[in-house]
Amino acid sequence: MTLKLAPFLKPTIFPGIRHTSQVDYYEIAAIDRVCFANPWAVDDLTRILKGQYTLSIVAEDRGLIQGYAIYELLPIRVNLLRLAVSPDHRGHGVGTRLIERVKAKLSIGGRLRLKIHVRESNLDAQLFLRSQGFRANKIEHGHFRDTKEDAYVMTYSIDRGDIQ
Repeated sequence: MTLKLAPFLKPTIFPGIRHTSQVDYYEIAAIDRVCFANPWAVDDLTRILKGQYTLSIVAEDRGLIQGYAIYELLPIRVNLLRLAVSPDHRGHGVGTRLIERVKAKLSIGGRLRLKIHVRESNLDAQLFLRSQGFRANKIEHGHFRDTKEDAYVMTYSIDRGDIQ
């Protein structure tokens, strides 16, 4: 007899979070292609990740990259440049684990805010970020160069008392 899970019971996956290495760029680019209308190519990733303050992490389970985050550690805030989870792994906590790891950078060095620009048309990202404590606090008209689409500037903030 085969045991079947009810459709609402998704198995929980707890991927490991680690820093990105250059060999990951092809898998990241593949995820980017299915997640964004304007994907970053491997050359773009290489150029962006050479930035002085730019870091990236991946969520990985059994050798398979499930998602990634690319961010800038600036003196007063963290800019989240890109966050993506493979469609096959959404709804399993992968995005939450990535965001939690990036949020942990806030208490280091006195940073108080985590900021991301989200396309006006990307309702899924807006709702996910809101569930993670982000708030839309500004609209930047024509922010995205490829389509002139507006961006919601969403931020997550901590109090000075929360800094370790």
